[in-house]
Amino acid sequence: MEAIQLTNIEKIYGRGLSETRALQGINFKANPGELISITGPSGSGKSTFLKIIGGILSPTNGQLLIDGQNYGDMSKRQQSLFRLDQLGFILQSYNLVPYLTVKEQFELVDRVKPTGNLPNAAFKQLCADLSLDQLMNQYPDQLSGGQQQRVAIARAMYPNPQIILADEPTAALDGQRAVQTMEIFKRIAHQQNKTVLLITHDSRLIKYVDRNYQIVDGQGKFVSKDDRQLV
Repeated sequence: MEAIQLTNIEKIYGRGLSETRALQGINFKANPGELISITGPSGSGKSTFLKIIGGILSPTNGQLLIDGQNYGDMSKRQQSLFRLDQLGFILQSYNLVPYLTVKEQFELVDRVKPTGNLPNAAFKQLCADLSLDQLMNQYPDQLSGGQQQRVAIARAMYPNPQIILADEPTAALDGQRAVQTMEIFKRIAHQQNKTVLLITHDSRLIKYVDRNYQIVDGQGKFVSKDDRQLV
C-alpha cells in the first residue's frame, strides 16, 4: 500500500478576478522506504503541495490518502492525532519554542506524545549525527540559523513518524552539513522503511534521492533526477 496517494488534487486561492490556482490536477504516489525530492521554480506550488499532504492546508478538490486513510473524512481531532502520530514536519521557519532549551524542546514532545518516540539509543545517535550534544542547554536565540535547523530536523524525527515532510531542510546548512543531513534522510527512509519528502533548490542533493517530483506552474510529474527545475 502506498504511504501517500494524491488524486486530481487542486488548490485554489481567492475568487473571481483574484482567483489563483496554486495546484491543478496533481497525481502523486509515494511508497514506504522512499526518499523523494520536490523541485521546481519558486512560486510553482511546492510548499502548498507539501502542506496539503501534511494536513496544514485542505485541497479545493481531489482526494488525499495517507496510509490508505482518507484524510478528508477525518474529524479535526482525528486529523490532529494522526498528524501527531504519523507525520513529521521540518519547516523553513524552524518553529522552535523560544523559551525552551534544546533539551526542553524534546521533553515537550514527550509530554504531548508520551509513547512511541525514538528509543534513547536512537535519539542519542541522531543527536550525535546532527552534532547537537553541546547545544542541549542553549535557547533558540543563542543558536545560529544552521544550528536551529538541525534542532528542528531532530525534533521532527524524534516522534518517530512514518512520513517526514521537509521544506528546504538544508537551506541554512553549509555544504558538508547538508550532505550529512541528506545521508541521514536516506538512511531513515531505506533502513527504517519511512517515507521522506523534501523540497530542495540544491542540485547537489538530488543524487541522494530515489525519485524526483517536479512541480511547474501548479502541475506536477515525476522526472529524471537529471531533468529538474530548481530555481
